[in-house]
Amino acid sequence: MSALVQITAKECEQSMAYQDIPFNHILDKIAYVRNPQVNPIFQAILTYQIFPHYQATSLFKYQPLKIDYGVAKLDLNLWVEKERDGLLFTMNYSTALFNGDTIQRMLADLRTILDAFIGQPKLAVRELSLLSHTERTNILAGCHSIPDISPAAVHQQFEQQACLIPSAIAVRCAGRTLSYKQLNQQANRLAHYLLEKGLSCGERVALLMAKSEDCVVALLAVLKAGGCYVPVDINLPQQQVDFILTNASVRYVLVESEERVTHVPCINVNQKFNNLPESNPQLEQPMDDLPAYIIYTSGSSGKPKGVKVNHSHLSHYCQAVTPVLDQKPGARYGMFSSFTTDLAHTMLFPALINQGQLDVIHSQHLSNPQKLFDYLATSPLDCMKVTPTHLAALLGTPEASKLIPKNLLVLGGEKVPVSLIQHIREFNANCRIVNHYGPTECTVGVTTYNVPAELDRLESDYLPIGVPLKDSHVLVLDASQKLVPAKLPGEIYIGGAHLAAGYIDGTEKNRDGFIPHPYLAGQRLYRSGDKGRLLPDGNLEFLGRIDRQVKVRGYRVELTAIEDVLRQLPEVTNAAVIQCQLPTGATSLVAYLCGVGERYQATVQSELQKKLPHYMQPEQWIWLESLPLTSGGKINYTALPRLRPDTRQCTQEPKSETEHRLHDIYCAVLECNQVDTQKNFFSLGGILLMHYN
Repeated sequence: MSALVQITAKECEQSMAYQDIPFNHILDKIAYVRNPQVNPIFQAILTYQIFPHYQATSLFKYQPLKIDYGVAKLDLNLWVEKERDGLLFTMNYSTALFNGDTIQRMLADLRTILDAFIGQPKLAVRELSLLSHTERTNILAGCHSIPDISPAAVHQQFEQQACLIPSAIAVRCAGRTLSYKQLNQQANRLAHYLLEKGLSCGERVALLMAKSEDCVVALLAVLKAGGCYVPVDINLPQQQVDFILTNASVRYVLVESEERVTHVPCINVNQKFNNLPESNPQLEQPMDDLPAYIIYTSGSSGKPKGVKVNHSHLSHYCQAVTPVLDQKPGARYGMFSSFTTDLAHTMLFPALINQGQLDVIHSQHLSNPQKLFDYLATSPLDCMKVTPTHLAALLGTPEASKLIPKNLLVLGGEKVPVSLIQHIREFNANCRIVNHYGPTECTVGVTTYNVPAELDRLESDYLPIGVPLKDSHVLVLDASQKLVPAKLPGEIYIGGAHLAAGYIDGTEKNRDGFIPHPYLAGQRLYRSGDKGRLLPDGNLEFLGRIDRQVKVRGYRVELTAIEDVLRQLPEVTNAAVIQCQLPTGATSLVAYLCGVGERYQATVQSELQKKLPHYMQPEQWIWLESLPLTSGGKINYTALPRLRPDTRQCTQEPKSETEHRLHDIYCAVLECNQVDTQKNFFSLGGILLMHYN
């Protein structure tokens, strides 16, 4: 730390040589693009003052006078005064950006730094902690070792319910029902068939099936036979299907039709297995450490990654989430998500192990809102889970009130706008709402946030993601994997009993994603790649993905930050922003919007310019009826339509000779046929070096 202070002192001393240069002269020289909302160049300042100290006499008493100007000229202004017995720190701040608690935290952190410098001047900066001993103890209090004993496997818990309530309805789908007894018997027959075919414990069986009650039968059968099920989306291109089957080393593929051909032996689940036993298969090998399923998630390389979850992880999750759902026996659980995503598991398994009715919402209903509303009008749900994007799209229809369940709505997979909660409560103010967060690598979810009745206390426009479930813990760490104090951003790391076994291929992926626990010997943490921060009340706040950060002309830009601002505009119902590569080598930000339409684009751009700096303004705008979604209900960025550089809209043709000459030059440099004469060169994807060309 002493070396850092010396370097800073030297830099300040060198800067003093230029203190007489007028500030406006500097702005003119660098051609600074002014923004009336932001102070030029810097937004924070440190003022250090040494005032003379007078001795009090019988004639007068000296006392410094503090003047409240009523307005903050900068975002932050730290005023330091030298006194006889120390230093007095005063912070002036913009109340539009900070609250009093945050400023108090900043000043406390500053004191911690100064105390450390005085007491340990040789301490390395990376070893400095802003946490007090009490804060550190409180944060680590939730870190516990994984319990030695796991709950019974989910299929075994289901078997117990089938004995207790055999005639009760277990699964519904498109008007068809299966009782607990029927579901158990059908799954047992298929499980015995798999065992007869030589399936060994831990071997993988793919489910290449449409979403229906048959999927529930199939996955239970695989689990009962000791296998590991691998759900595969039937709409995937054959090349991707083949990749998953090969990558997962699948032994068999369960299908509904002989038409689906793969290089792996297929078993048609619609064939009759009447001659096989209906009894529960009895396996000698313990289930805890056997894999239950493998789910594929998108990878940064373009190829999906298979995440393996063991029985112990799944049963721990179900045990932890059941009291959060808090549903009575016989409650109807609505499963909107596909079987190929673990978003579905929040409804799927808790329903079957807690005497509930699993309502598998058929894809025909999901693709036709009117059919969905008609179905829900006659078959209302008690609870359901859905992504915010999917829900927001459905709430815009006239009959949206039929969508909201009677008791509980679980939202997951994406950030949840507070405005969406307000919209939901217009239809059903009594429905309890839970925000559920967690990556696939941590078995569905690890935190939950029960949305309060009063939303005014929330500081953000988005819901917190809550507190960890039982037997899980979440830490916010910095780049050196040190604990981060409350309210400061860091990366979210997850530990506990829900942590998946890991990726099925590649030691390097597991080494990068699953690290040794720095605070709990012998345990692991999952490095989520999500940014977050702890709030003073103990809840966790999600701040976006680390890997959606891009650079635009040297500036770091978080694409989710642009999306968040766009979604707050009344003209926009949903937004996605990507960075695309132009033929020139430059990059361009493209915004995809849903809402009022292109006729209000100028208004949207004007409002965005007020809220974000110039380098965060999209250059291309595309209005869509809806954004493409993945099977899990999230925005599918790879499916967004791409703009061809030669199809830029041209609203203003060149008129004068000079405009024609510039138009031809711009087209040549930007490698396109037309440009709008009202557009800025840089907003069209040009960069400074191109301009010189």
